[in-house]
Amino acid sequence: MVYAPSEVSLLQFYENIKYDDPSKTYVGQSPIKVVRLKVPTNLLLTETALLDKKYLKVLYNGDEWYVDEDDVSKL
Repeated sequence: MVYAPSEVSLLQFYENIKYDDPSKTYVGQSPIKVVRLKVPTNLLLTETALLDKKYLKVLYNGDEWYVDEDDVSKL
């Protein structure tokens, strides 16, 4: 679980490009969807081993989103 304060952006990317290591993914160049949280929220952490170490993958409203690791706190 991670804690996301209000005003944190959640991102979805068009395409996940897989590289040599199938356990790691690159999230892509530009997001296709952006949601800004209106209230502080606890999010379920689903993946941390991404090539873009800046992001974590979380579950929000039944969909997987990416969040900047610096914007959230691990619980």
